[in-house]
Amino acid sequence: MRLAIDALAAEDSDLLSALGNMRYRMEPRLKAAGMDLQWDARGLPEEVDIDPDAVLPVLRIVQEALTNAIKHSRARAVRVTLGVDRRGDAEWLTIRVTDNGRGLAAAAGSSGRDC
Repeated sequence: MRLAIDALAAEDSDLLSALGNMRYRMEPRLKAAGMDLQWDARGLPEEVDIDPDAVLPVLRIVQEALTNAIKHSRARAVRVTLGVDRRGDAEWLTIRVTDNGRGLAAAAGSSGRDC
């Protein structure tokens, strides 16, 4: 709930500020679950041009990925990688959340992925 309220705050209409605030809120939860958070935002521009109405949905997606890692992965590390890909004249925001947990196919006997 705090994440949603924070994202609606005027200063968090900027995606990068909102993601930074989410990192601040999620890191203690991850540590309490025995998980190391690796946050890689190198190479990002000062601002990411994204519609302000898209900020909260993006935050919810990242939050859900991190929550799923806590609840289901049995991982020791989770990595969030932020980047901007340029394709022709367009720029695409990429956010990748990975962990070194057991993965979806663990029930079938496969091993987890590395961060």
